[in-house]
Amino acid sequence: MVDFFTTHISAASPTRAKIAVYMYAQSCTDTKEKVAELLKGLDLEAEVSSKVQALLLQREKRQDTQGLKTHLTTELGLSESRATAIVEAANDLEATPKVNGVANGVDGVAPPEIKEPVLITDVRAFKASLTATSGARPVKDMSEYEDVDCKL
Repeated sequence: MVDFFTTHISAASPTRAKIAVYMYAQSCTDTKEKVAELLKGLDLEAEVSSKVQALLLQREKRQDTQGLKTHLTTELGLSESRATAIVEAANDLEATPKVNGVANGVDGVAPPEIKEPVLITDVRAFKASLTATSGARPVKDMSEYEDVDCKL
């Protein structure tokens, strides 16, 4: 167990591995509607249309214009002009992931900042540097629930 820790988990180990998972919404309702409208105007076969729709709903694929164009021409067998039209339309989709129905950057909602990991050498000093929260606050005033009348 100690060998496993020193090999895979210890900060001093050269073979240490870490993983961080960030989840972003891949599409929203607006994007699905815009993609559906785009595909109606292209007159594609049903099978090809569903594959193109699946591609365009993935934000990463939509942003990689060269990779998207290559995939459309080689894998799906679309002509160069149709692939170019789809890629240009995909750039115009302008869909942003939403958090609780609010687009990123609006109303104070922003994507999380990626921070560098902090090496903690002194636990007491680290805990002392943390800021204290104001604590939980009730939604309603507690006096609303007080029963001040006498009961018989």
